[in-house]
Formats: sequence, structure tokens, C-alpha cells
Amino acid sequence: MIKIGLITSPSSLKINDFSIKGAILGVEKNLKFSPLPRLWSLALATYLRESLPVVKVDIIDGSLIDFQDIIYRIRNEKFDIIGLSPLVINYKETLKIARFAKKCGAKIVLGGHYATALRREILQNRGPGSDDYCVDAVIQYDGEKAFYEYVAGKPSSKINNLVYRENNQIMENPVEILNLDELPAINYDLVNLNDYFVRQDPRFRRAITFVSQRGCLWAEKSKRCFFCSIQDKKLRLRSPEKVFREIKVLIKKYGIKTIHEVGDDFLGSKEWFGEFSDYFSGIKNKPSFKIEVRPSHIDFKTALAFKKMNIKYVTLGAESFSEQILSRFKKGLTPEINKRAVFLLAEAGLFPMPNIILGGPGENAKTLSETDLAIRTISEKISLTGGECGFSILIFRPDPGSLAWQEFLKKETKYKGKDSFSLIKSMKDWNRDFCKADLKKINLARNRMISFIRRKNRDTLANCSDKLF
Repeated sequence: MIKIGLITSPSSLKINDFSIKGAILGVEKNLKFSPLPRLWSLALATYLRESLPVVKVDIIDGSLIDFQDIIYRIRNEKFDIIGLSPLVINYKETLKIARFAKKCGAKIVLGGHYATALRREILQNRGPGSDDYCVDAVIQYDGEKAFYEYVAGKPSSKINNLVYRENNQIMENPVEILNLDELPAINYDLVNLNDYFVRQDPRFRRAITFVSQRGCLWAEKSKRCFFCSIQDKKLRLRSPEKVFREIKVLIKKYGIKTIHEVGDDFLGSKEWFGEFSDYFSGIKNKPSFKIEVRPSHIDFKTALAFKKMNIKYVTLGAESFSEQILSRFKKGLTPEINKRAVFLLAEAGLFPMPNIILGGPGENAKTLSETDLAIRTISEKISLTGGECGFSILIFRPDPGSLAWQEFLKKETKYKGKDSFSLIKSMKDWNRDFCKADLKKINLARNRMISFIRRKNRDTLANCSDKLF
């Protein structure tokens, strides 16, 4: 029997690791939706079990157990193949796990957005024949079919989406974009959901991740947002009826109360949303939903439709309230569009959560002040009406795979060819090269914004997370 381990690495980056001269770059989580089941590992495991029933698959989540426990599991389970999906914040831990697993005799396959963006660098630096050989292959874009074929022993040259190293050459096979409706429904029995439920905030317990779509229409039609590192090539939608039926099963089987939809823009297709919401119109005891939406898609009718569906938490890709910064971010938005979306959602009784990114290209005292003033105005008005609103206030970082990363490499050539680097150092270098306000000023502005939000929302929830987890 083939033994497979699908491992999400923990991250050693904590709040204090983001401190620069006493200014906190880290986060506080008053509105905590995590931990949540990892969809990447569930998707791969589900496809494997459907297509190759004899395989044994273990899903190991670093948000539930620590690094040493993961090492213990690898040593004792003796996996044949291990799949890892690293992020910029846990890549160093991913490599430590890969090195140890390689010593234990496992083949190592990486996938996900980070690995896709740096696939050639990873294989050059960590692939067969390198001084730090701990990665055998990378799967770019959709991984379900490719990983199954790799596990089943199909020749590497015949596996679409596989990138590998052979005879000291990096080989990239053709990319295959899968039909989402042909993929099996996620089998949540492959993890113990109670391990997640008991760790979740009591207000949001029995929450799971779910996906009804992949990709982003804005990225498909334009060159995508400046900071976006998501590698999906186009927007793909699952059948509204199929999604509805799966959610009904989840509610009945697991008593799910909150669904965290991980799609990048839930309103990428309003036609799709209309069909989906129609299916839910007659359902009682609906779960609450948390979704992500472009502010430009929000109007009064949509806000009411969200309310009717019990979509309660809406993350808005606002990013800034400065015209200059929004233009540099290539968002296709204005400050007024962003404000209007927040007010419409709050008026409908929802909980809007605009994402704000400080430290983008050209950030200066004036642009910081514009965003600060907008946050104060929004908080004041919503507070007066008894509504709720949260802000996710982040510090900009150039992530591999983004347009920002491409511009960053033009100035900071020392990062070229690297698959592993200091996140803190890259943020400092970015700030020096691209911002007119230094990190200390940016962090002071961020802290002022957070303090004001807390004062205005003392009896509500001010969400100041940074999407690292």
C-alpha cells in the first residue's frame, strides 16, 4: 500500500517577528475564524481516494500540531510520498520538513501558488542534483489530477502540470486547467473536524472552508492587481446546484454553522450568484457565510441578497482609500466605490471587513492620511447607526508571482534565482525602494488607525487580522 502524507507546515513567524524598531508589523485577532480545514490537502486526498482506493492518505496540519509532532509522524509513518503546499510565511519550515522526509526515504512534491510562482528556482536550488536536494517535483496550477498520476506511477513526462528536473535540466509539462464540476466533492471525513471545531472562536464554531469557484475575473480581464500572487489563469465556476447540494449535506452531516468560502471574488459572475441564491431562498436555518468580494460589485440589491442568504461577513478588497495608491495597485477602484460598498453592506446589517494595505508603491504622508481619514469617517458613521465593521490593516510585502515581485526584482537583483529569503528583509527593501514614507511612519499610522477603530467599535468586533493564517 502506498502511504501518502499531505502536510501543512507551521510557521515560525509570530507577532514579535514583525517588530521593527518597536513598531509592530504583526497582527491581533479579535475576530478569529481559524483554524479551518485546509482545502488543498482535502482536495488532493479526496481525488486520490476516489481514483486510487488502495492508497493510504494522512493529512497533517501544522495549525493543530507543532513542528516536532510533524517530524515524529514522518519518522514513524514512513511515507512513500509527501505533498507540501508552502506559503511565503512558512517556506523555511516547509524545507525543514522536506529535508527530514527526504532522509526518511520519501519523495517530495510541492504545489500551490508559492511553489507555482517559484517552480524553477525551487527545483534549481532543491531538486535532484542540487546541494540541498529535498524536492523531487513541483505541480503548478491545479494539482488533483497531476498528484494522483504521480502517485500512480505515470511517467513524469506524461503528467500535465508537473515540473521536474531531469539530466540537470528543468522540465515543464503542458498546463491542464481542470473542469471543477468533474472533480469529486470534498470528503471532510478525511480529517477530524472536531479537532478544528474545539479550537475555533465560540462565536464561529463548526466552521469549515469551502470552494465554489477558482480564479478571479478581474485578473482574467486585466493584468491582475499589482500585489496579487494568486496563480489561477481564469475564473472557473462550479455548478450552483451542485454547490447547493453539497452544502446541504455538510449541514446535515456535520452540523456546519459557518462556511468560509475561499473564492477570490464571490460575485465574479452575478448570473452564477443569482442562480446560487435562488437555491437557498426556501431553506430554513441557513449557515452563515464569510466571503470575499470586489467593492465595485456591491450595490443595494446585492447587499439585500447577501442578507437573505445569511452571508454575514464580507471581506472587501478595498486595499486603500487613496486615489493614488489604488491606481498604483491597478485595482480599477476609487475611494468612493470602496466607501459606498462598506456603507451598503453595513446598512443591510452585514459585517463588512475591508482589507487595507499600507506601504504600497509611492505611499507617503498624504496617502496615509487619506486612508486614515476615510477609516475614521466610515467608523464614525457606522457607529452612529449601530452597525458593525472591521478592518484588516496589512503591511505591504512583494510576494513571488505578483507584478510587485517583478518590479521588486528589477531593483533588488539579489533576490533573483532565490526560492527562500527573509520576509522581513524583503519588506524593508521594498519600503526603501518604493515608498516615500518609511516603515516607522507607516506603522505609526497603522497603530493610530487600529486604536481609533477600537475606540469606535468598543462594543463590536474590530478585525485587524493580516491574512497570514
